[in-house]
This record gives sequence, structure tokens and C-alpha cells, in this order.
Amino acid sequence: MESARLVGDYALGPRIGSGSFAVVWLAKHRSSGLEVAVKEIDKKLLSPKVRDNLLKEISILSTIDHPNIIRFYEAIEV
Repeated sequence: MESARLVGDYALGPRIGSGSFAVVWLAKHRSSGLEVAVKEIDKKLLSPKVRDNLLKEISILSTIDHPNIIRFYEAIEV
């Protein structure tokens, strides 16, 4: 049996979406069991401007805590 790919404290499951620069995986936090979506972005494909915009988006999302908005837990760079 193949083991799950690990990213930080998350075990990646099946791919649930993709776009030009990213793949989205269903994942499970290894200790809490919380199911989350993990967005994997290949930074090599990003222009400097898009990379700057991504960093701004991460900064904004990390400050938002609202029941009707996607919750951002953490960014992991590997």
C-alpha cells in the first residue's frame, strides 16, 4: 500500500482541483484529523508580479477569521 505524501503536518489525499499554477489536494491534519484543502503552488511558474500578489494574498488571508470566508491555516514552503 502506498503511503500518503506528507506536507508539514498534513497527509495529502486525492487531487480535487487544478489551475494554471496550482493543484488542490484533499488532506488531513495528522494529529487532529481535520480535513482541509491544500493548495500546492509551483513558484517557478510565477512571474515576479504574480509572486508578490501571492504573498499579499497570504498576508490578507492570514488575518481573516469569519464564518462565511475560507479559513487560512498556514503557509508551508518546501
